[in-house]
Amino acid sequence: MNFQETVKQKTDWELEIISKDYVFYSEDERLVALNELETRGRITKELSGTKKDLELEKEIEEDEKKPSYKISFKDLFPQKNYIFTPVLIYVNVLIFIVMMLFGQNLSKPDIAVQWGGNIRHLSINGQIWRLFTSIFLHSGFIHLAFNMFALLYVGSLLEKILGKKQFIFAYVISGIGASVSSLMMHENIVSIGASGAIFGLFGLLFPILGKKEGRLLNISIDKMMFYCSAFLLDSIISGFTNSGIDNAAHVGGLLSGIIVGLFYSLMMNHKIRPMPILTTITLILGIFSTIIITKVSDKTGDFNRALKVFLSNEQKASQVYRINDFQTIFYNLNMPIEDVKKVEDAVKQLKVYFPVHQRLDIIFLNNNNNYSLKLFVSKNLWQEPAIIERLKWTVDYIKKYGIEKPINLVLIDNQTFEEKQVKN
Repeated sequence: MNFQETVKQKTDWELEIISKDYVFYSEDERLVALNELETRGRITKELSGTKKDLELEKEIEEDEKKPSYKISFKDLFPQKNYIFTPVLIYVNVLIFIVMMLFGQNLSKPDIAVQWGGNIRHLSINGQIWRLFTSIFLHSGFIHLAFNMFALLYVGSLLEKILGKKQFIFAYVISGIGASVSSLMMHENIVSIGASGAIFGLFGLLFPILGKKEGRLLNISIDKMMFYCSAFLLDSIISGFTNSGIDNAAHVGGLLSGIIVGLFYSLMMNHKIRPMPILTTITLILGIFSTIIITKVSDKTGDFNRALKVFLSNEQKASQVYRINDFQTIFYNLNMPIEDVKKVEDAVKQLKVYFPVHQRLDIIFLNNNNNYSLKLFVSKNLWQEPAIIERLKWTVDYIKKYGIEKPINLVLIDNQTFEEKQVKN
């Protein structure tokens, strides 16, 4: 007679003794006794708590026996019910190769903007597509390789659980959520990279893996949760300690993924059809994005509009020489273009002294006997001797390129457009 048949012949009192005796009875036997008491409707509140603890311990033990999740070589190729993870990797790598063939370096903000990087003053002023295109751009090989490995790791697991459509929907929603969070927090920083969308997939794991669909996988869920938590924590801490990491996008993508995961969990638990869930998520993201886009400040856009009015009064400055999206020279018709290009070379040197994403606009006028070099510099920097000396050095640097005319240096406040002559 096996133990399960034996306990059926025991009295309630004997079953209670068995359930509490961890010396002579194993956890499985104690659990059998508790299940029998529960069947008879005689289990106490205390014993019910003991039963839950034993079930949890058994579940943990069984989970620990399972292997850790590992990716395989075949995960790099599309399979039945597994398409978008490898395709996303192919697309990201292909775009990166094309950029390299064109000699593009996306670590430079102006180049990143040209290729579709996400920056507030453009994304909120009619170029909303940047919220999407930016998640396919990478600044270098290490940036790309790190993101693609993380995508392969989490995507090869999630896509098989969720299915193709739910997976790609979650990826895009997380990526756009990350982009919106970035432009919400950053005034004039170009954001690129798939990491926000990938963080969303990791965030989606937590509510999903605890469900039946996740538990059916022959992997240790607890180990998976631990490794993912460690990865996310380390990445976010690194984002606070390293200037080149867009933590706003990481956190925004992570939160977007968690929200999507909660909705997906609701869909799996209550057998809700996907369409209402996907529609609800899209509406939430749409409302959130609309609020952010309409409420965030647009200092760069305001400056551009004010600059346009200012230049209309500076009738001589009718020509535009755009160095890149962050550096522009305005000049008059009688200005030799060769001298404008000499100023361009000096501006590239001057840019070293300013934050990498800061605008640097210049008006360069030919006033017959001399040149006027007007620099837009915040008024709070006018009293900084080091700044003034560097600007004077820039004038000397321009002269070394072969400009013989005297150059008058003028500072223009980039808010009030007040002017100040700087004595050489």
